[in-house]
Amino acid sequence: MPQTITQYADASLSMSWEVDVFGSIRNRVKAQKENFAVSKEEYNAVMVSLCAQVASVYINLRELQQEMDVVMQNCLSQKAVVEITQKRYETGLVSKLDVAQAQSVYYSTKASLPTLEAGIIQYTNTLGILMGLYSEDVKSLTTNPRPLPDYIETVGIGIPANLLLRHPDIRSAERQINAQAASLGASKSDWWPQVFVKSSIGFASHDIDKIANHNSLTYEIAPPYHGISFKEESWHRQPGLPKHNWMKRSGSLTKRC
Repeated sequence: MPQTITQYADASLSMSWEVDVFGSIRNRVKAQKENFAVSKEEYNAVMVSLCAQVASVYINLRELQQEMDVVMQNCLSQKAVVEITQKRYETGLVSKLDVAQAQSVYYSTKASLPTLEAGIIQYTNTLGILMGLYSEDVKSLTTNPRPLPDYIETVGIGIPANLLLRHPDIRSAERQINAQAASLGASKSDWWPQVFVKSSIGFASHDIDKIANHNSLTYEIAPPYHGISFKEESWHRQPGLPKHNWMKRSGSLTKRC
């Protein structure tokens, strides 16, 4: 028997949508939004902590700088006292004990300078780490001593309970509870059937030269259901058949044109 060769060309685009009848998608979207809000609150908490640390380190740095200026001035005055006491001792007006006491006070004050310098270097390096700068850059900005910031503006806090609710940790915990509640709602919705809408459109023909012809257009709209047994109905138009020819098969309603 002679062999029969049949050619068939098909080019189509298929799409599927889930109809959110029972709120599963809505609850999952809400859970993701709440999780994003949790991340934002955690970021705000980190920024508040960072700003507080930067302010604290800066205040401590300026305090040490002012303290060092005072100590250096005291060293100069105490050195002058030592020199005066030494002259008075040489003229016989004071005893050797007075010279020793003046020198003891002077050297004791001078011995505190290395500790203050080490503290200034430590706070300068810490400030550079917090601000993401090199310590040399921070040192060039903070070399000249300046007075401490004078902030006297009154900040209204309102009700203390409301102030507590504005804390980033509390807001983050509240967002987490909302996210878990939305996830629970999505899990409960999964017990119900899932409704999908499937559609496709394209061209099909036994003659590849006529595949782009309008008579070769095919389309299908089918609502399949998952989670419960439904009879699927689809409308399918195929080329090469007489118009208004309907037939029932495989649980689907098919139209052949």
